[in-house]
Amino acid sequence: MRHPFRWLLNLRKKEPGLKTIRELARELDVSRLMGDEETPLHFDPRDFRTEDWPARLFGYYSAEGVRYALEELGVFRLIEARGFTDFRVSISGDAWRQLLRIHGRAKGENHLVSEGRFRRMPWTVPDEAYLLKSACRERAYDVAFIDWLTLQNPLAEFSPDRPRLPGQDHPGLGILHEVMEVFYAVANRLKLDAYLASADHFHNAAIYTPSFFFVDPQRQAELDAIRRAGEGRSLQDMALAMEGGHLYRRDRAEAYEWRGDLMINPLAHELQEAHRRLGYAERVEDMAGNMEFFFDWPAFDKSRPALMAEVFGEGTE
Repeated sequence: MRHPFRWLLNLRKKEPGLKTIRELARELDVSRLMGDEETPLHFDPRDFRTEDWPARLFGYYSAEGVRYALEELGVFRLIEARGFTDFRVSISGDAWRQLLRIHGRAKGENHLVSEGRFRRMPWTVPDEAYLLKSACRERAYDVAFIDWLTLQNPLAEFSPDRPRLPGQDHPGLGILHEVMEVFYAVANRLKLDAYLASADHFHNAAIYTPSFFFVDPQRQAELDAIRRAGEGRSLQDMALAMEGGHLYRRDRAEAYEWRGDLMINPLAHELQEAHRRLGYAERVEDMAGNMEFFFDWPAFDKSRPALMAEVFGEGTE
């Protein structure tokens, strides 16, 4: 099994002489990030009970501050290479939850290239996550929830190398690694303890890995075992097969049905050490080794055109 903490050890190597996103982020101007001198420097959304407070990403970054950061960190240059210019950033919501939208201009039109909904709040490990709960008990952690995040290229077309996944309108931008590096830089600045995300669909969980893993080791083991069962097939095939009821457990009694669950990217040393001390990775490996899933590929291949039409619409290639 691939170790769930390998993202801490195997970061993409930088070119000689170039600063990493995290290094560049430490040099950003705080006043430009916040964009409003009247906003308290140590704003904490937990201190406020009003929806009238100006919407700031994670209670800190103004829309102009996000634009400034993405420009300085080189993210906009990556999107420009895909054909977009004149980026516009908007943030709506309140002190508790924000909707971030980024538009880029191409071929005389404005296009949505990124959209996401985020929350920052105190989080206590839920009782059902008994393993981590045994270590963290009632400790409240400062976390950011990524409710959902879209990175898309409206100018690109789906292809065999970039197959469409359920919920996708356009191919991705191919910058997920860089975006995650930005999130790590944000966490460093805001002293976040963790990022959390809900994997409502199998393909979401597969994409979030390795940056995130399930709080519940049983769910992580299921994910690993399912991916093992689908080796040799595309993520699209596995996602569609699950949508069509073609994945079974060992007994083949009934089709396996995916259920959403919480995933975590532990940033605080205390949380990372708790996972190591509890033997999370070893537990996942042992459980996954005792799980057996089967994709009924012959049945799936026969029903694939109908599934494609159902999930993506008539006439989908």
